Amino acid sequence: MLRIKNARIIENEQLKTVTIYVEKGKIKDIVPGDESLLPEVKEIDVKGNIVFPGFIDPHVHFDDPGFTEREDFETGTRSAAAGGITTIIDMPCTSIPPVTTGQNFDYKLSIVKPKAYVDFAFWGGVTPEQVESGEYKKSLKELNKYFLII
Repeated sequence: MLRIKNARIIENEQLKTVTIYVEKGKIKDIVPGDESLLPEVKEIDVKGNIVFPGFIDPHVHFDDPGFTEREDFETGTRSAAAGGITTIIDMPCTSIPPVTTGQNFDYKLSIVKPKAYVDFAFWGGVTPEQVESGEYKKSLKELNKYFLII
């Protein structure tokens, strides 16, 4: 267990000092003040710092696979983590192939999952060609299991 003491948080528009207990990477408890309920835990004193929950970036273009000379999932998610982002949602159009079918989704997932340093999701999309040919209906059905499209 990890104890983060002297953490300042914003609650009900007020700045409060609390102690945060983290177990297996998840917040287990938040207690007022600098209470030390468990004596034998790893401790970090963050006095003077405001602690925020992880932020979500719902619009990223990590270009992986396809244009990794620009950025890839490893560099993009490492940078996100360094900036306090704990979840990203990658856009469908800047990878090759684009995330417009279930097969493309599975392929992208197999490439980027081992590179991820934060939680992630993908936006799905349809192309103009899929709309013109009517193929988008099949693609949406395939992607439904991933994106819960109704």
